[in-house]
Amino acid sequence: MNLNPTAPNMRGLMKLHKEDTPIRLIINWRNAPGYKIAKMLARKLTLYIPLPFAYNVRNTVQLTNDLIDIPYDHNIKFASFDINSM
Repeated sequence: MNLNPTAPNMRGLMKLHKEDTPIRLIINWRNAPGYKIAKMLARKLTLYIPLPFAYNVRNTVQLTNDLIDIPYDHNIKFASFDINSM
């Protein structure tokens, strides 16, 4: 349990090497409410999906096939903490 949860901090870095200088958002999730559960889920998934590179997935088809092979209980619920666009 996170005893002192706060909203994630966000700052921006300019991409000077790209045209029109877009901004890359950097988000600090350490004190966010979902940080510890995401960390625990990542540890559990690495037990069942051996990836040659720990943080890389080739594509969604590969990820889906790897997730299908994991044994699971039919009462389990799946949660996603990914944000595509704001």
